[in-house]
Amino acid sequence: MMTSIFGCSIIFSLRALNEEAQDWVNTWNFHILQIRGEPNRSPADIFFFNQIEEGVYGLPLADLADYGVDHGALRNEEVMSNFFANNEQERLEIPENMNTVICESPECPLLPVQVLTLDEQLEAAQMDARSVINMDARKLIWQEALAIIREFL
Repeated sequence: MMTSIFGCSIIFSLRALNEEAQDWVNTWNFHILQIRGEPNRSPADIFFFNQIEEGVYGLPLADLADYGVDHGALRNEEVMSNFFANNEQERLEIPENMNTVICESPECPLLPVQVLTLDEQLEAAQMDARSVINMDARKLIWQEALAIIREFL
């Protein structure tokens, strides 16, 4: 029963959590950094101007053939073996084991129509967690949501 209530709490608060995370991202991206010897700039500003200066990350600005890249040589094992033997820093090494984070979706005992009803009842009571920043007010909304969920179960 407790796991089910926890699953419902995740669904109930997911939109509010996503919006808070997006607010944090926007706050971070646009806060001003003071870098010694450099103009004060935001991370978003630095990223934007670095793309202008260095090129868009992951996208070539022009056809590589314009720079004398021999695509045939890139597919030739002998040429590439010689290249990496003399340019060790250019070797891209992919680890054997990549880190993995498995996130299992919480099980909510509510049907989709019940989740919709929960949202509607909270909205009718003017208890929208997305518009509330104060944690005490969120606690009241959570308590009301829990009472509604218990009626469903």
